Amino acid sequence: MSEATQQKTAKSARTRKRILAAAAEIISERGRVEFQMTEVAQRCNITKGALYYYFADHDMIVDEVLDDAFAGFLELLDQATKTGDGSFESLRNLCLVFCEHLYESPTTAIALADDIEESDALMRDPNSRFALASKIIQDTLEKGKEVGGVRQDLDSQLTADCLVGAFFFTARSMAEHSDDVNASEFARRVVNVVTHGITEPEKK
Repeated sequence: MSEATQQKTAKSARTRKRILAAAAEIISERGRVEFQMTEVAQRCNITKGALYYYFADHDMIVDEVLDDAFAGFLELLDQATKTGDGSFESLRNLCLVFCEHLYESPTTAIALADDIEESDALMRDPNSRFALASKIIQDTLEKGKEVGGVRQDLDSQLTADCLVGAFFFTARSMAEHSDDVNASEFARRVVNVVTHGITEPEKK
């Protein structure tokens, strides 16, 4: 590959990255994926024609933005699992990371929502965003069983699926209706409910 070709390829990669970053900003600001291609072109300081050279339509941009956002989210979850030993505390930390990021990142939440809305595909596809996030929690629960931090009779898949759904819907509700709770405080509240329940402990 000639030096000129390499430079052209690098420039194209940078332009694609700018386009995706601009679209991600718009989605994050609005909390939804509706935008005009012209808006993205203006933010990137390129012509609409140049934008269409890289992306055929709005949906192509949205798909890539959401895929990138969720891939980054899964990386965070994976890192969180590697810092713990499967104990209750490490599971709690994983849940906190999960909640905080969903609360702080509209783009990640939209990516998961997009998956959840396609409920038929969600139940069949082991590579759906929902399933991939659930699998990380399932593995952590199974690790917890090995070290004695999690009940042996717990259904890990059912529990993980419930956690993903609970964290997602609660995060979106809180983000839309409360300006007073920050991400860490929100995550702490939700995880406390999930891990400690809602009833008073039995008196001995």
